[in-house]
Formats: sequence, C-alpha cells, structure tokens
Amino acid sequence: MDKYYVGIDLGGTNIKIGVVKDGAILISDSISAESDHSMRERLPVIRETIDRLLQKKQIDTDRLGGIGLSFPSVVDDKNRRILSRYVKFSDADEIDLNQWAIDIWGVPLALENDARAALVAEWQYGAGQGFDNIVQITLGTGFGSAVLLEGKLFRGAHHVGGNLGGHVMINFQGDPCNCGAYGCMETEASGWVLHNKWKQDPLYRDSLLAREDNITYRTVFQYQEDALSKKILAHSLQAWSANVYNLVHHFDPEVVIVGGGIMKSGDLIIHHLQDFVDQYCWQPRGSVKILAATHSEFAGMLGMAYLASR
Repeated sequence: MDKYYVGIDLGGTNIKIGVVKDGAILISDSISAESDHSMRERLPVIRETIDRLLQKKQIDTDRLGGIGLSFPSVVDDKNRRILSRYVKFSDADEIDLNQWAIDIWGVPLALENDARAALVAEWQYGAGQGFDNIVQITLGTGFGSAVLLEGKLFRGAHHVGGNLGGHVMINFQGDPCNCGAYGCMETEASGWVLHNKWKQDPLYRDSLLAREDNITYRTVFQYQEDALSKKILAHSLQAWSANVYNLVHHFDPEVVIVGGGIMKSGDLIIHHLQDFVDQYCWQPRGSVKILAATHSEFAGMLGMAYLASR
C-alpha cells in the first residue's frame, strides 16, 4: 500500500503543512505560527490542520507513513529532540514530538533543522538533483546554510555542522554580532543589520532609501540607481561572495544553491557569485556551479516529507 507523508515547516511567522506522496504536494495549508506563544499551545492547531488535510484528500491514517517537522534551531535528528531554547516557541526543547506523533497517528516523526530540510528538498526535487556534494545558503534576515557531503547531510559532533555560515568571521575588526563575536557574515550583509549599518552613511540623507521606514534588501533592489543603494549592493555582493568562497574551500561542493527572499533579484546575485568563485577559488574554473533554489516556498515541507519517508 502506498504511503503518504506529512511535512511541517515551522517558521517564526507561518507554519506550512502539506501532505506529500512521491515528492508531490497533494494538499497544503499555512497557519499563523504565533511563535511568541508556547509550542504546546500550537500543537493542537497543527494536529487539527493535519487531520483536516488528510480528510479532504480522503486519506485514512493507516495510509500515513510518517510526519516530518523542520525547526529553525539546533536539532538532534537521531534522538528527535530540539536542543537549544529558541527565541520563539521557547518551550519546544521540552517536548517529545516523536511521542506526540505516535500518540495521535501511530507513526514516527522525523525532526531536522530547517536549513537542512530545504537542502534535502533541492537535492531530491530541485536544483541539486544529480549532485551529492552541495552547499546551500539562504539570503534574508540572516545568512542560513546547510551542507550535503557524499550524499549525506553534514551535522558534525554537536549538531551544528554546516549550519553556521552566517557566523563565519569575514572581518575580524568588524561590528559586534548578536552571537557575541565580531565581523560575522551577518554583521556585514544581512537583513537584520541593514538599516542600522547604513543609516549613518553620508549618502543616506539625500538617498531615496531615507524615504522608507527601514532600509531593506527589497528597497535596495527597488532603488538600484540610487547612490546609497549601489553602495550597499556592492558591499553585500562582495560580502556574500567572500563567504561563499570560504564555504567552497571548506566543503568542496559540486554546486552552491542560493535561496531566500532576496532571490527575486537572483540573476544579479548568481552571476556575481559565479564570477567570484571562478576567479578566486582553487577548484578548476567552472567546476563549482552557483544555482538558484527552485523550491523556496515549500522546501522545508518537501524536505521533511522525504526525511520522514526514510
């Protein structure tokens, strides 16, 4: 009997839930995360959503093969536990989610970090198909990353392997980071530092960006001909390129997949990263491909359904 799998992508703003079979999303929904509340308060709503989706597709629970859930923090996939107390869903590390799935549906639960889940989706169903050595980065509020080596997710001894691309130090004399170090990737070019970093610039007063409440990458790309936007974009492209250079040298991938909300202006970013890697990395020119992610909206859901099936 063919089995169906449920993928849950637990984000800080929305929780995306889908029923997946053979890599195809049959039905999905998105509910508010309300992540300032406890995880225990949201689990009944997640359960109701899953049951409703299964009912709509007339799928009996005996045809459900497993549940997969991605979480934006440090995860022990073997013991299926969330290890660190995240700023949202602050009680998540106290909950046995595997037992929750067994008690309700009689199936096990796969648990993984959200960046790794997105990488799995691209590896199996997207830009990473046919490759077994992949670095994936996500450009947005922060700088996310995940790594696949020889067909296996790289997790490391403490479950953070490949996930801390945003905290590679690229400027040791740089600004303080929220992690406590200085000059991390995220302090140079990420959404959370953008406004405070550049509102002090001499160009700001006469910039189109000064008309906005906040400087965001959306507005930077919107006003590309603005002098300050050009300066921010040039700085960000160089910072992202320097970090991709580091990751390529660390992990020697076949491809680097780039995702995130910024990728609506992806052609410029992809071309710049490719030129930088081709020019400066030790790997033969053209041997490391820079590709845009293809499953940005539902990657976590697809990746977790795949992991649940395994």
